[in-house]
Amino acid sequence: MSLTNVTKYKFREMGGILIFFVILGIVGILVNLRSEDFPLLRSIIAIVIFGALTALHEIVISPKLSKFNFTINLGASVLFYYFTFSLVIVLMGYSTLVYKNGLTWEQAFKTDYYTIFPEGIGQPMLLLGLSVSLLVVIRFANLMLGQGVLFKYLSGRYHKPRNEERIFMFLDLKSSTEIAERLGHEKYSLFLKDFFNELDEAILGTGGYLFQYVGDEIVMVWGSKNGFKNNNCIKFYFMVKKIINNLHSQFLDRYGVFPEYKAGLHFGIVSITEIGSIRKSIAYHGDTINTTARICAKCKELDEELLISENLYKRIEKKDDYLFENIGQHSLKGKKNKLNLYRVSNLKN
Repeated sequence: MSLTNVTKYKFREMGGILIFFVILGIVGILVNLRSEDFPLLRSIIAIVIFGALTALHEIVISPKLSKFNFTINLGASVLFYYFTFSLVIVLMGYSTLVYKNGLTWEQAFKTDYYTIFPEGIGQPMLLLGLSVSLLVVIRFANLMLGQGVLFKYLSGRYHKPRNEERIFMFLDLKSSTEIAERLGHEKYSLFLKDFFNELDEAILGTGGYLFQYVGDEIVMVWGSKNGFKNNNCIKFYFMVKKIINNLHSQFLDRYGVFPEYKAGLHFGIVSITEIGSIRKSIAYHGDTINTTARICAKCKELDEELLISENLYKRIEKKDDYLFENIGQHSLKGKKNKLNLYRVSNLKN
């Protein structure tokens, strides 16, 4: 059975956390070489158990916590990791008595606490708590900022503006004003939230980055390598359509309407940099973004679902995967020169 892109992402996240604790364990062994409480083999076993507990949390527990607010989610994650990992450490202490001193498990459990941890457990538990808290905070910061953004901040890659090629997509809800008036602002917000929460599979499956939510619109960004690979930037739109089709009856039952989207795609050079002091953000500047927004707006005027620029069309290698139709040159709001646009109607196969 093939794994979903979301599950694969969770496993990658689990692997990163496991590596974190492997490094932590190695540092602990090097710092306290004289300690015989946790021999290398049993330390490795403990790290493997940490990995299994991490998998349990990330794949089973974490999705269920997502319905709660940020503070509850964060606190529950810290408590889960701290108490389960602490339990593993305590059990490792008992196992040391069993395999080192030849005691039975029953005898080990009746042993004096300070016999189990002759050098004391306070410092290791404190370090574990700090490490787990740091790990969870970093993980949640990565989720809040967007995949990979935290590393860009830490590396200082965009501390000064850099010019790079990017693919942008503006994905805009059709008939948004009508739907908002029909549902009311609170139910409309739930409508959008439910839909946006379903996009993880498409985002992770195409190597994109959800740059921002703008009301009922989302802005997707791809690097040229990921975006053009397997036509990912176009594939994303049709994955979203498939998601909508699968959720059609569910949205009708819950809201009486279902989401339909139009999208514009463009490719070009943008300046990327960190902005802000009180609240930092990675910003994209340049005509490429404005042009993408105008192409998306043109979809409504021309009654099209997906329009792409000629710039992007020329860079696509596997043109047989989709149906492309040149619809000629069109004026875009705020642009002096007309732009040649292509309709991408549906998968050819």
